[in-house]
Amino acid sequence: HGGYDMKEDLKSYLGEMGYEVVDCGTHSTESVDYPDFAYAVAKLVAEGRAWRGIMIDGAGLAQIADHLLVLGLSSVVLLAIGAKIFRWE
Repeated sequence: HGGYDMKEDLKSYLGEMGYEVVDCGTHSTESVDYPDFAYAVAKLVAEGRAWRGIMIDGAGLAQIADHLLVLGLSSVVLLAIGAKIFRWE
């Protein structure tokens, strides 16, 4: 997964800042079916079990657009970061 290392760094940083982090995956650099993880994050936010959702992926927002619509997340702020754009790897 292109954003794995960046995700791990961000988790540590947010934890140090006092935020509770719920990690919906992935848990390795192996290739995964990314929309499954995007759906899990979007669902947590839609159900009010998470304040915000941060998704890190090499492709960015395009892969999560359908899930946002399905869940009715018109007013939820989700941050999709392309790890390669920021050269985190």
